[in-house]
Amino acid sequence: MVKRAKSASAAYYNETPLMSDEEFDTLIRAIRELDPGNPFLATVGAPISNNSPLGKVTHRYVMGSLDNSMTEEAFKKWYRKIPTGGIVLQHKLDGISIDLLYEGGKFRRASTRGDGEVGENVTHNFKLRSHIIPHTIPFTGVCHVRGEALLCVADWKEYFPNTANPRNAIAGIVRRTNGNGAEFITFRAFDTICEEADTTCVTEKDKINLLNRWGFVTVETVVADSLAGARAYYDHTLHFREDLPHEIDGVVVKVNNIEEGRAMGSHDKRPRWATAWKFPPRGSETVLEDVEFSIGHTGTITPVGKVKAVQVGGTTIRSVSLCNFDEIERLGISVGDTVRVVRAGDVIPKITEVLKKGQHGVAIRPPKVCPSCSGRVAREEGLALYKCVSEGCPGRQREIFANWIKKRDIKFFGPEYQHQFMHTYDTTGYEAIVDMYALTEKDYMSVSRTHSAMWQKIYNNVKESRKCKLKDFIGSLGIDLLGRSQTQTLIEQGITTVKDFVNLEPKRLLALSGFQSTKASRIVNSIREISEFITRLAELIEIISEEKEMSHTKGPLLGASFCFTGKATLPREELHKLVTNNAGVAEDRVTKDLTYLVLADINSTSSKACKARKFGTKLITEEQFMGMVGK
Repeated sequence: MVKRAKSASAAYYNETPLMSDEEFDTLIRAIRELDPGNPFLATVGAPISNNSPLGKVTHRYVMGSLDNSMTEEAFKKWYRKIPTGGIVLQHKLDGISIDLLYEGGKFRRASTRGDGEVGENVTHNFKLRSHIIPHTIPFTGVCHVRGEALLCVADWKEYFPNTANPRNAIAGIVRRTNGNGAEFITFRAFDTICEEADTTCVTEKDKINLLNRWGFVTVETVVADSLAGARAYYDHTLHFREDLPHEIDGVVVKVNNIEEGRAMGSHDKRPRWATAWKFPPRGSETVLEDVEFSIGHTGTITPVGKVKAVQVGGTTIRSVSLCNFDEIERLGISVGDTVRVVRAGDVIPKITEVLKKGQHGVAIRPPKVCPSCSGRVAREEGLALYKCVSEGCPGRQREIFANWIKKRDIKFFGPEYQHQFMHTYDTTGYEAIVDMYALTEKDYMSVSRTHSAMWQKIYNNVKESRKCKLKDFIGSLGIDLLGRSQTQTLIEQGITTVKDFVNLEPKRLLALSGFQSTKASRIVNSIREISEFITRLAELIEIISEEKEMSHTKGPLLGASFCFTGKATLPREELHKLVTNNAGVAEDRVTKDLTYLVLADINSTSSKACKARKFGTKLITEEQFMGMVGK
């Protein structure tokens, strides 16, 4: 349980969440009940990687976190423990915590929270935002101003559509070394620590007033003196939550009198004088009215539910993910059913349950023809997935272009601009990828005169993406069974140039650990289909040279391949590394050649588990896998 929480915490602060906030909070409460003395409960944030390109900053004053009150009863329990009824209530901002250091009245440094004791130096990005934070304040001593860096929802939707949510996007922007995107940073101050003269503020409200006088934009703060007042503000904030320019996920409540609050002390780097009263998960009831099908870059056709328009988390939802036909069958969904829709991770809408069966429900059937080109559709062997078999399918070609942009993390180049680009130059799929690097700055400016500033940004980001590692180049092409992790495996086993990949033969793959005939043939055939394009694109891309990483030719996993699915105690990347470090092969998919499928429950009925049983693949738990590598 603790391992799972550690993995989830690290993934959250590295912008790759493994679970929702609600799931994580539930996990923490369980640990607190079962093992209240566990050291993990005292951790805050995540430690800074030694590979971080940003300098480390040791916080003079620990940047702690808050305990959560997930229900009204939990909040009442906290409220009964405070010395007086006087409290302040503030928006719980959903961004990244920042410490600003001022010395002699001048702004000196900005740093992230990190693990609460050591953060990263991000001063350069805040110097670029001189109109957002004051660079001088009328206080000559040493002063720390604490606040939250945020991304407005409107900016997130328009400029960063490929990120999971505004919080993930702003975390990435703040930590960029080149200052790109700093113009989107918004800062809200909520606390200050002034050395030598911290006696002018008697209450938390006094601190907010002081920060306002100094020129900071502060978090909304109101004073209350009763449970009824706190509940009224909570309800009001929840009701008008969607009218705010940025995301919040609850209300922070603090004892207003500073001295009385500090006398309550703290535990596990969390103050007893404050709590975060969280909002309930976003979800609404609606009716599934129809099902349409979308096509991906590999030709896979995905069912998309069309629901009666409903507000979920401030967004009007009309479409929801139905994942695949296994999921449709598991939930027992039919067109006409009343269903519950939530935003997974507060972003991706999906159906979680059927609340009421429709009187005239219509079963959801697999497509007979491609929704884009009306071509032939074939079922993928062993899976409840269907694919368009036409290589020239226009929908598939659009997604090939979009997939490259997403994998290479090219900012600002959203769907609207991709369409404009492809239409202007009458290009599709892989040709569009070549064109985006071959065209000049002038060519980009001619796409749309009314959006020249945005096309300038797109051009700059495309230019920046020219440099990439070989695994990112090959792994972003959408080659069958060959993502970035599998590409890295091949590089480690001696296939180290673009030419090596273009000239791959099945027999060479068969000679490597973990490759059988079916998989080898599919990879080679997929590469051959686009070999000319790969060669042309490689001439426009600068492959960053790196030391050749030779594989471990000896180890307990030699000759075996592993695919991981579902929840695990370690991030997927770490599990893959354990496999390759022990001479095995890490896979992203279940195929006939797979040796082991690693999952939490070997009795699982997921699509991967069912497919593995059909192929005779052995199912093992993560604990069994760890035993194989001596962990």
